Amino acid sequence: MIKKKKTGRKPRAVKAKQKSFAKRLLFYGALFLFLGLVIWIFLFSSLLEIKKISLSEKTGEEEEIKQYVEDELKGFHLGLIPKKNFSR
Repeated sequence: MIKKKKTGRKPRAVKAKQKSFAKRLLFYGALFLFLGLVIWIFLFSSLLEIKKISLSEKTGEEEEIKQYVEDELKGFHLGLIPKKNFSR
């Protein structure tokens, strides 16, 4: 029986498996960060905040309508997401 010499190196299959795991970890980490950023922008950023309310038709009740809409936009959905950032 011939004995193989131990060189202290890892077999190629083990090295490939470690590289594959590192690549998957990097990919899913980057994906998680990207999705987290997108969700934060849509829910908490002031970029999408409703700042001005304007009516296209003159009905004589503009102030009442504006006040109603402003009252509806005050507060939070589920106590977390500002209502001003998106509507139903």
